[in-house]
Amino acid sequence: MMSLNEYKNYLVNTYSWTIDKSDKFVLKRKMVLDKEYGDEFLSKVISDSYDFARSVLDDESINYGYYKSDVLDDTTSYINLGLHGGWMSDTLYVDFEGRQVSAHIIKTIFGRGIMIELRTEEVEREVEDDMFTFDYNYYIYMQGFPENLDEVRKLLSKDELQLKRNGWWSVITFDEFMKTDIRVGTIIEAKPFLKAKKPAYQLRIDFGDEIGIKKSSAQITEVYKIEDLINKQILAVVNFPPRQIADFMSEVLVLGTYSKQGVVLIRPDMDVKNGDKLG
Repeated sequence: MMSLNEYKNYLVNTYSWTIDKSDKFVLKRKMVLDKEYGDEFLSKVISDSYDFARSVLDDESINYGYYKSDVLDDTTSYINLGLHGGWMSDTLYVDFEGRQVSAHIIKTIFGRGIMIELRTEEVEREVEDDMFTFDYNYYIYMQGFPENLDEVRKLLSKDELQLKRNGWWSVITFDEFMKTDIRVGTIIEAKPFLKAKKPAYQLRIDFGDEIGIKKSSAQITEVYKIEDLINKQILAVVNFPPRQIADFMSEVLVLGTYSKQGVVLIRPDMDVKNGDKLG
């Protein structure tokens, strides 16, 4: 995995115009990087980018030479260190899970031939009888994958193993954990999610008076039939930002374990009040 210092050195020392090579402007970029972005944010970009790359490798579409992932809006941003000519030091994309994805790090992982960009497509939507309007769907698009994807997988797996050995993997503070709002809800409706890339259900879940009814996309089809889900209580994270998956807005994240038989839902071992908080 790229280190924080390696990423910072790339950002500071990347330029297009010769004038930006001078020690004066290099020092200025270092100061802007530390002041405007900081190590915590840049470390998150690195971690998020590698996590995003792993999810790309798990997606079946790359077998056909491309990757496409719906996002809620155009959230493209830049690391701007004041280069001459309006050049940016890196481009960042926010994916449907809220990960900050660096174009430079993705090119480092998959090779310089990879293309990553945000695209839009116009979608016609009927608002009244015989009256239509147009919406825009946004998605992250990638193509130009190398032939040696198995080698890329091995390298990413090696990085992940090293992180675990060093004790850096998934280490959070108690205060960070307490920011996660996990509530009990009851599934009141379930139906197949026909437009999802992977088999999934669209769920409507009642979280009680405080939170109300929320929607969720859940990849739990291997274990559960629709009739098994109605009136079942579950646990879900309710304070993640909504994410758009195809034409469906998923508002909460239903929790489950990745088990041998598939994803198994986590639920209370007795009936409790909808909206009760895990703590």
